[in-house]
Amino acid sequence: MRPFLLLLVSALIALPVAGCASASVEIGVTTQARTYQDFGDPLELMTALPPRCAVLPAIMASSGVGHGPSTNISFADCMHRDYRPFSLLERDPQKAFTAIPYDQTLNTAIRAGRYDDLSSLMMQLRSNGLADPEHLRTIGRLLDVEYLLVPAVVSVKVDNASRFTFTGLTFIRTGWISIEGLVGLWHAPTGTLVWQGVGEGTLTAENVVGISPPAQNAIDGLFAALISDFVNLRSKSVLRSKVDNAPATTGADIQTTPNQGAESDADTSAPVKTTTTEDA
Repeated sequence: MRPFLLLLVSALIALPVAGCASASVEIGVTTQARTYQDFGDPLELMTALPPRCAVLPAIMASSGVGHGPSTNISFADCMHRDYRPFSLLERDPQKAFTAIPYDQTLNTAIRAGRYDDLSSLMMQLRSNGLADPEHLRTIGRLLDVEYLLVPAVVSVKVDNASRFTFTGLTFIRTGWISIEGLVGLWHAPTGTLVWQGVGEGTLTAENVVGISPPAQNAIDGLFAALISDFVNLRSKSVLRSKVDNAPATTGADIQTTPNQGAESDADTSAPVKTTTTEDA
């Protein structure tokens, strides 16, 4: 047994030298967005007082029902970032988003006896992506807002693969998770869809202990990109990042393309490429 232990320890020590793998996380996000009707400046919409927009609880596909709370929390966290285009000029801090959060939307519907209306609206959106205009008007009047922002997870896929196995024991495992999601902005008084962004976030994690990849990081990355697209009216974004031994921080290269949809006061200059560092 002793020669076996010595051989095993030697193999593990040699792993970094041999270049097999070290603990790391890679994130990739791709998105597309379209504006179907002019709704003005999205940043002004999200910072208006009194609020003009409310967030609905996340719509979950059958494959991702268990990720509902994570998506709601992630989307709420995304509403507290500064999404304005990068500038070297000094400027005042961005106003906080005033959109009514999902928990207030849900609790208001419950207290007003309108939970069935909210539930029916969410079931319609989950089944075919369409919403009954009357339900949209009902929820809009209940919250006294013009617009409803609806996040959704379309699918969740998780898998693992062994990278290094010795005498039947796995020491390095690569796991990945892929999440497809969307965000839609609906005009409650008319029951029409005015903006929509869709995307996929993929996270790959390689660990010597063989744990599964952190799904929350993939959800965070995807919806942060979609909200950034919305606030800046971009039609496309590509995000890539790699983190070595630093799961709390990501550095991202984001390539963006201005929206080619409805006219807006937002910046629609030539495509830009920015480098950002965000908290995961």
